[in-house]
Amino acid sequence: MKSGLFQTRMPAERERDQARRPLIGVTGYRIETGSEIKTAGVACKESYLLAIRLGGGVPVVLPPSDDPWEIVAMLDRVDGVLFTGGRDIDPRRYGEPVLNEKVHLEPYRDAFELPLGDVLAGFARAPLLTNTFHHQAARKVPDWLHVVARAGDGTIEALEWPARRFVLGVQWHPEDLAAARVEHRRLFEALVAAAGARL
Repeated sequence: MKSGLFQTRMPAERERDQARRPLIGVTGYRIETGSEIKTAGVACKESYLLAIRLGGGVPVVLPPSDDPWEIVAMLDRVDGVLFTGGRDIDPRRYGEPVLNEKVHLEPYRDAFELPLGDVLAGFARAPLLTNTFHHQAARKVPDWLHVVARAGDGTIEALEWPARRFVLGVQWHPEDLAAARVEHRRLFEALVAAAGARL
C-alpha cells in the first residue's frame, strides 16, 4: 500500500480484511478557511468518520456536486451513504415557507444531497443513514416511511423505510455519541452491515 512518498506493507491477512470492509460515502460540505487568504475546501465533522470506522466501515467524504452523472459515479463506487447533519433544507422544496432568520439555507447542499437521495431511493443502490439538526423536523410522513422514535414532545426522532434494505433517518447526532455509547454505535454498525451485504 502506498502512502505519500513511503511504501508500507501490511500483513496479507490484514490486507484482505481491510479490502472487505464496506466503503461508506459521507456527504461533505463546503468550508472557507484563512483570515488573510481565503481557501475553499470540502469537509465533514471527524466524528462521522470515526463512527463509520467504529461501525466497521471505511469512510470517504463525498464532495458536493450538482452534476447528475458525477452523483451516479460516486454512488457506483461506495457501498453505503451517510448524509451528514448541517444547515437547513430549503423548506420551499417541500411546500413550506421560510419562517424566520433561524433558517440557514445551503442551496449547494440541497442541489447535491436531494438528487443523491432521489437516486438512492429510486434505485435502492446503497444503504443510507441521514441526520438533521433539531430545529427542522419531519411533520408529514408518507405512508412508505415508518416513524420508529419520537421525543417526549412528540417530535419525530427517527424514520425508516422498511421496503428498502437499510434506510434510516435520525433527528439527533449519534456520531457524537458512538465512541462512548454502544447504542449509538449500533446505528453505524447496522449501516456498515447492510452495506457489506452488497459486496
